[in-house]
Amino acid sequence: MANCFSFIIYFNIISSLIVAMKKFFLFIVLITISNSAFTQNDLSSEEQFRRYFKNKISDLDPLEGIWNFTTRLSSKINTNDFQEHSNKVAIYKAGNCFYQKDFQGNASTCDFSNTADETTYIVNSSNTAFTISNNAFRYTEEGPEERLFVANTFVKLYPSKNEIIVAQKEVANNVKSTGTGFLINQKGYIVTNYHVINMARSIKVKGVQGDFNKSYDAKIAMVDKNNDLAIIKIEALTKSIPYRLSRIGTSRQKLK
Repeated sequence: MANCFSFIIYFNIISSLIVAMKKFFLFIVLITISNSAFTQNDLSSEEQFRRYFKNKISDLDPLEGIWNFTTRLSSKINTNDFQEHSNKVAIYKAGNCFYQKDFQGNASTCDFSNTADETTYIVNSSNTAFTISNNAFRYTEEGPEERLFVANTFVKLYPSKNEIIVAQKEVANNVKSTGTGFLINQKGYIVTNYHVINMARSIKVKGVQGDFNKSYDAKIAMVDKNNDLAIIKIEALTKSIPYRLSRIGTSRQKLK
């Protein structure tokens, strides 16, 4: 009787989890959709750009980041006659172009383009080439008047080389782990251990209906760290997974 009583409690807990899980999963879907619509156009402050670059630090182009930008307007006749202005800007890549954006909300057009050399770029407005060296680059352009020229100097503030190296090592040291779980309904919800999915970048499920050749992407739906439990859900199911609970009867029937 003790075993049957334990099973009934366990079954009730799982049922309650499924009800709560459906509400929770809807919330996760909405948050994911909201984040997927997020673009660089929504970024304005230095803090927001730092978070944006940090989240993709291992995939950043060398030109992407936060830079100290100094413009020096000088006379070609007298180099001691100049005006200088400095500002912080974010340079980010969208498609095949690199854009500048200051933290007052002013954005540029497509300023820079890649070349075959990963550290050499083209200034689109003047077709001038420059190379990044020691986290800095410089290029000159003709000024607004004949006797003037403009020198633009960029020094990178974020991310540093060390921050990029650390992020790359984390990716290189990323190891795969495996675990087991069991299906709890036809919609692809699976119970597994929390330690199996803890810190996972991605989750794939195999063995559905005994097929270990096909894999499905899955996302975390709920976790219970204290009891080392987690519920994940298979994504993009084209049809329900055949599933049923065997009839076990009541505790009274089991005693007979």
